[in-house]
Formats: sequence, C-alpha cells, structure tokens
Amino acid sequence: LAKQKKYYLKLHGEELKGSTIFAVGVFEADPEIRPSDGVVILNEKDELLAVGVASLSGSDMVSMSSGRAAKVKTKVKSLTKAHSG
Repeated sequence: LAKQKKYYLKLHGEELKGSTIFAVGVFEADPEIRPSDGVVILNEKDELLAVGVASLSGSDMVSMSSGRAAKVKTKVKSLTKAHSG
C-alpha cells in the first residue's frame, strides 16, 4: 500500500512513540482515507513504522492541529535495532 501511495500517512520524525498518532504530527496523508480504514504509517524517509486504523479522514489528519488521527495496531521493528544486539 505504501509503495502504491494508498492508505498511508506520514509523520514528522523517524520513529514511533506510543500507540496513538495525533493529527499534529501528520504532515501528509492519502486523501482517500476515511475513518476506520486500515492505514500504513510512514516516517519522513518513507520507512514503514506501523499499521493502524484511521480515526479521521486523510484530509482532516493533515489540516487539523489536534485530535487522534489513527490508532496503531502493529508496530514494525527496525531492522537496525533487530540486528544490533
């Protein structure tokens, strides 16, 4: 989905903290996203961070400065962290 630029949202920063994505941290999102849609969560480098469920539409995620944009369901482990120890 992320490679097809469908049902994705992009966050400021490189890593994910917590299980809630807030709208203030989203700088880009697929405008086709609707609440309850499954979404892929990417960082600024287009790296996959997690899979989640949208709480807002894609356009609202980008335009709103507060509120929950998505709920994280599954975090993706970083390859560098997985191989470092």
